Amino acid sequence: MKKLVILLSLLLLVVSLLPWETTLTGFLIKADYARNVKKFTSDKDKYVLLPNQKVLPITLTAKDTYIWKAGWYCKQPCKQPYDWTTFDFEGPVLPTVEQLRWIDGTDGRVATLAIPRSHLKHGKNYFAAYTCEGVGKCNGEKWLLLPVDVLILSEVSDVSVSSVYVDFPEKNTGSFFVVLKNTGPGASPSGIMTYKVTSTTGVSLAEGTMVMPTVLSKKTSVTSRVRFQLGEANSVHISLTLDPNDKIIELDETNNRYEMDKEFNPQYPTPPR
Repeated sequence: MKKLVILLSLLLLVVSLLPWETTLTGFLIKADYARNVKKFTSDKDKYVLLPNQKVLPITLTAKDTYIWKAGWYCKQPCKQPYDWTTFDFEGPVLPTVEQLRWIDGTDGRVATLAIPRSHLKHGKNYFAAYTCEGVGKCNGEKWLLLPVDVLILSEVSDVSVSSVYVDFPEKNTGSFFVVLKNTGPGASPSGIMTYKVTSTTGVSLAEGTMVMPTVLSKKTSVTSRVRFQLGEANSVHISLTLDPNDKIIELDETNNRYEMDKEFNPQYPTPPR
């Protein structure tokens, strides 16, 4: 009995750290979130929602000494407090805190969800859980926020390099621009791409980032022109990486690299007599 009293006292101290208004109302959209630190995870890094699929199964796991029974996910458009929807982690609440809904999470607790298609958006979808290591150790009294990528195939893009045009309009100066193509069913939003131009001897001639324009489905789009100094080079190697930070979700993430070589004669031709 003495052990139960001590346990109850400790748990009440833990509960006192919980942001009650946030918990009871679900106004998580205004909450200050803690860094995940692997206490709240999903069974996949990326989920795919097929065109005829009505629900998406997602399995979440929270692992900590104590876990609040209720978690939340933000249904699209995820802009208002009432867009947050509650779910429960599996497992019984601790017997001494039945009204407070804490569960033992030492070995991890699972929530198996079947989220309706209408609640999901293409890109990042957000889930929240509240956990504690012990008294006064509730992740800084903050919710754990878990972003999960969902590919809705009717909206996903697949952008890659169609071609690169290189020219040498002036002595010791070169330039290039890139034609991008999108073979996916959805439009590809604007992003960034990195480029690097080197000589065949490995000398760097130009390096940086440029804007990757929006590309509509089944269409092409052209980047701005990049200029570089040739120096003594008579051939160049151009390497490109589209969306280097993987911020744009695509059908195929393996086709964002492109490389090419271009040789030229730096001597101007002799004018006809």
